[in-house]
Amino acid sequence: MDNNYVNKSELDINEKLIVDVKFKPMSTLIFGGVLGVVCCATLNPLAIVLGGVILLYSIFVYMNVKDYITLSIYETFVLVYAYQSEDQVRVIKYEDVVEWGCKTDEGKSNAMMFRLNTGEVIYKDTFQANKAFSALNKIMPERETRTMQLEEFKAKGKNYKFRLPFGKKK
Repeated sequence: MDNNYVNKSELDINEKLIVDVKFKPMSTLIFGGVLGVVCCATLNPLAIVLGGVILLYSIFVYMNVKDYITLSIYETFVLVYAYQSEDQVRVIKYEDVVEWGCKTDEGKSNAMMFRLNTGEVIYKDTFQANKAFSALNKIMPERETRTMQLEEFKAKGKNYKFRLPFGKKK
């Protein structure tokens, strides 16, 4: 285990919890279950097969994928939990974060990325990265990766002067 993780019970947390981000995507599973039931209710043979597959997949994921907390977002810091651990956490203070963002890969889970002022980059996998993204975007939107890239692009574009290719030469 990494030296930066501490036992959560050793921390003195006196701040308001903004959001707990878990691993399993419950809203997606509920949507899949409802969609499966609706498809089965149409009484169309193909829709029943499709609905049954969707429903069985949703139930399988719900029963077999373990749900655990990945991030706890507070007013001045984020707790990053060790893999499938409820008590081993790493504290990341917002003043130590240079950049943060949501990294996605096709067919894989999303991950929250934190680049610290020490140069260290921390990734935390979760299927609920949008929940963490919206909470962190309210707290420190100026350090989000895409916002920083947009500001850099705007700064480069200010010095560019457009000239018509067939205009008069000066």
